[in-house]
Amino acid sequence: YQQEIAVLQEKLRISAKKLEEYESRMKSQDDQTQKMLLEYQARLEDTEERLRKQQDEKEHQMKSIIT
Repeated sequence: YQQEIAVLQEKLRISAKKLEEYESRMKSQDDQTQKMLLEYQARLEDTEERLRKQQDEKEHQMKSIIT
């Protein structure tokens, strides 16, 4: 009976350790995903700003030609 309890306690300890490792890995992946998301967001905003500037330049050139 004591032997069974010891075996079960060991299994529980191992499971808890694995769970801790998985949670740690998931947090690391979440952090990485968040970092990538922020990088893509920044790149998207930069691209949108460049497109706006190009559009403004084109409009200015068209106005210059017209006037």
